[in-house]
Amino acid sequence: MNNARRAICRLAGIASVPFVAAWMFIAPTSARAMEPVDSSYRIMAKQFGSDAFKIRQSGGAVYVEFCWDICDVFSWRGSVNQPAAWAFVMVYEYKMGVGQEFEPFLQNTKLEVLNAAKRFGSDCPQNADEYIMFDCSWKSLASRLSIRVGRANYDEGHRCFGWIDPGSPTPGIPNARCVKYENSPWLRKK
Repeated sequence: MNNARRAICRLAGIASVPFVAAWMFIAPTSARAMEPVDSSYRIMAKQFGSDAFKIRQSGGAVYVEFCWDICDVFSWRGSVNQPAAWAFVMVYEYKMGVGQEFEPFLQNTKLEVLNAAKRFGSDCPQNADEYIMFDCSWKSLASRLSIRVGRANYDEGHRCFGWIDPGSPTPGIPNARCVKYENSPWLRKK
């Protein structure tokens, strides 16, 4: 028994150097595991850069803040890797959100967005006009997928936020609640 214990200890001592080296290569990959792996997220991250997204989980809910000039906020319950939720985010940004202000996104993702919209069936019927492509019943689709949509902006050291009707074309934030940035649950990237 003692010989076996000594052999294990020696092996552990020898293996510790390769283990540390292996850990150094694996650790950065493990840290990235928190980033969503869904294809809709990847398409948007490629177009806007992953810094455009702030993602946090709290109390079983996922919160995604996507910022261009103003920010769109999405929330759903469960995993950060829900394909329907990310497809909704991509389709919403293409048609209604702040992402529609970025022409390369509109040009480069047209086919992917149309395919994502097709998955939503009657909530996003296809139109004959190739420029419109589809139109969604945003309120019923968000309700069916249990996704909340909000808007936020950062100005003069404050973050103002409010939940919105996802079908509303109004760019403002109705009933916005403003808090000093340092009291906000988000850490703003500089």
